[in-house]
Amino acid sequence: MEDWGMFVLKEKFKPIKDGLKEWHKMHSQNLGERIKTSKAVLNKLEIKEQNEGLSCKEIEEKRENADELYKFSNLNCSIQRQKSRIKWLKEGDANTKFFHGCINRRRRINEIVHLDINGKKVEKVDDMKKAIFDHFQQQLLARNSCSMDANLNFHQISEAEKEELVKEFTVEEIRRAVWD
Repeated sequence: MEDWGMFVLKEKFKPIKDGLKEWHKMHSQNLGERIKTSKAVLNKLEIKEQNEGLSCKEIEEKRENADELYKFSNLNCSIQRQKSRIKWLKEGDANTKFFHGCINRRRRINEIVHLDINGKKVEKVDDMKKAIFDHFQQQLLARNSCSMDANLNFHQISEAEKEELVKEFTVEEIRRAVWD
């Protein structure tokens, strides 16, 4: 009889599995292209900000785009990490040389050898750190600040609703949720 319950449970999980597969396709498909698009829009807004400044709407768009880029990058990183683990589980240590080669190649590509600041080539690490710090300090200064209404009234929940949120689940509620 217990075997029958496990079969029923397995059958109930099938639509969830299919739904999760579909969700994964929708949210991680063309991830590289979505990252490129977000970077392009963000770059365009940063150039406009340097040249003529941004409106409040554009500042909000820039913030949302940066959040989107961060989310897409993290998702891509997570997917790549999972894929590498799957490959390592299949191939074991035989694949270590490949991964070291990938890491070393990425380091070479991402290495900053020098910076060009106002036509002057900066190569020393300390000078590069200072230049980068100065650049971002300028970028993060509040040039165009948007005003926000300080009289925001938030709806608060009652004490009964608060208690309901932290109440522990009963065995009956768990059983009903699993078998429904």
